[in-house]
Amino acid sequence: MEWTAQVIVVGAGPAGSAAAASLSAQGVDTLLLDRAAFPREKTCGDGLTPPSVAVLQELGLLPKLEAAGALRTTGVRIFAPGGRSIEIGFDELAGELPAFGLTIPRRILDALLLEHAQQAGARFVSRFHVDGLLRDQGAVVGVKGKCNGQRAVARAPLTCLATGAGMPLVLKAGLLPAVPPVSHGARAYYDLPALDPVLQLHFDRSLLPGYGWIFPLSGGRANVGVGSLAGGSPRRRAAPTRQLFERFVSHNAHVQGQLAGARRIGPVRSYPLRTDLAARTQTNGLLLVGEAAGLANPVSGEGVHYALESGLMAAQVAAEALLEGDLTSSRLAVYGRRLHERYASGFRCLGRVRRWYLRERVLDLIVQKAQRRPRLKYLLANAVLGLTDPGEATSLATLAKILF
Repeated sequence: MEWTAQVIVVGAGPAGSAAAASLSAQGVDTLLLDRAAFPREKTCGDGLTPPSVAVLQELGLLPKLEAAGALRTTGVRIFAPGGRSIEIGFDELAGELPAFGLTIPRRILDALLLEHAQQAGARFVSRFHVDGLLRDQGAVVGVKGKCNGQRAVARAPLTCLATGAGMPLVLKAGLLPAVPPVSHGARAYYDLPALDPVLQLHFDRSLLPGYGWIFPLSGGRANVGVGSLAGGSPRRRAAPTRQLFERFVSHNAHVQGQLAGARRIGPVRSYPLRTDLAARTQTNGLLLVGEAAGLANPVSGEGVHYALESGLMAAQVAAEALLEGDLTSSRLAVYGRRLHERYASGFRCLGRVRRWYLRERVLDLIVQKAQRRPRLKYLLANAVLGLTDPGEATSLATLAKILF
């Protein structure tokens, strides 16, 4: 089995579908591959922050998402380890962003994004398990694997890897000098009616520097989960994420109260997260997009916003490079530079936020003071959610506000 195209996109999640849709809209013959048939389950928190909503609005998908059951969320409620909480409305936060977020299962979101790519002209092949890269004179010229159990190849002068946190193909491309630390999440669905339409973030002491969450969904359901971030204590890193989940739902008093009488729907499912922002995002004939480039928020783990934006950025550079007939690493490095200009300083600051602030005593102190100081409250929410460049959160002036 063999296909040819101008660009191959491996992975039909948000990054891959956004890239494929943009390329196709620019007249590029694009082949989108995925190992699954859609719709398919995707383990995630299912929460979309205002930056994600902004991109989805630009793509014209908001009406379809809401028709499919997306729930508008009005803000975020942050719980410190000691139990104190603060709540911030999305309409109060920084930037010219939508005044709401969304929650929607990834099964639905990803299927609609794929449909959008196909309507733009992308060709989609499901059940294509890519296990290797094709090369010619040092350049990637396609992929190989199995499709419906048969050996298959797809050839193109440019390949985009949108394979999420999985690293085998990224390692084969030579774009990771070493395997980076990986964060992990676990979630389950619950029948849980009458929840406020806010995203609950619980910085439970058993999870730090990670956190637990309760995200309301339409239809009287909720996504309940935990994130165990890379860089935590060795003991907590060694604990299976599902074990951390069970501890969170059975030992956190506030969560226990909310889940009293609720019925769990289906199993607890775990998943990896990459938050490292890869130093190299291209080689001859190949680009990395979304979480394949380590683009998930180092504090919240949110990745859809970065996936959509990086997919659109990659598509623009790819279309320009194809027109010029130059798909060398040096030409494609324009994408890497744009990516790092957009995100690198924010990721460095978010790393400091995680190291400095995601500690039990510090969080208790911040939330206590933020209850009386609105500016500190907004700053904390912006930093945690990545809604603005968190550089201010790690400034000496901010540290003084917290400590004194």
